[in-house]
Amino acid sequence: MVHLVAVPETITASGCACVFIDTIFQLHGLPRELVSDRDPRFTADFWRSVFKSLGTRLKISTSDHPESDGQTERANRVLKEILRGYVHSFKSWSEFLPMVEFAINNSVHASTTHTPFYVNGLRHPRVIAFDADIDNIDIEEDNASESAEALTEEDGSSESAETLTEEDDSSESAEALTEEDDASESAEALTEEKVDVAAVRSQRTEANESSDEFILARETVVRFVQDSIAEAVDKQKQNADKNERANTL
Repeated sequence: MVHLVAVPETITASGCACVFIDTIFQLHGLPRELVSDRDPRFTADFWRSVFKSLGTRLKISTSDHPESDGQTERANRVLKEILRGYVHSFKSWSEFLPMVEFAINNSVHASTTHTPFYVNGLRHPRVIAFDADIDNIDIEEDNASESAEALTEEDGSSESAETLTEEDDSSESAEALTEEDDASESAEALTEEKVDVAAVRSQRTEANESSDEFILARETVVRFVQDSIAEAVDKQKQNADKNERANTL
């Protein structure tokens, strides 16, 4: 699997060791062997001492020697090309770096015919389904609004009947006036409730737009990396075919 971490160009051997322990160890544990190139960070005494204490054997690859680490070198060339295009295309490249890592680990590798996710966990992860219906309407809010309207109509008819009855009976005229005031207050309360429901719906619409933008930004990165991987693999195949034809001449 590929794990990507944004680090400063001036990172030291101790910084590399911290990154390795904090990111790789927590996910996969300690390796028995670790193959690296001859970068000064990986040949430093601190780096060697740390992994000696952890019981990991360090193996340094030889430059221009495919037999020692040819597969990793080819994979690194593809990764460099992908990351170069990604960094130039996205200003906030460090923010979306986890999505790049996900896209790479969820792409089929020619050597295994499986994704790294499947090789390591024997399952395929769920992916972002941006085309799904995410603008769901809150049914309970609609029901609440309809109930409020129904109550308004029921209260209106009930109040009308009570008012007619009380008008016929002169002794209950004072109670009728009081109940009419209560009905007016109830109508105002129901109106305020409708306004509150409309405000909630407006807030929900704004939240949906923000969430759509959040998801779309990350989905765009994933698709960009997938396209870059396909393009890089095609270039690798073309170069391999050219080399084979050159060797046969």
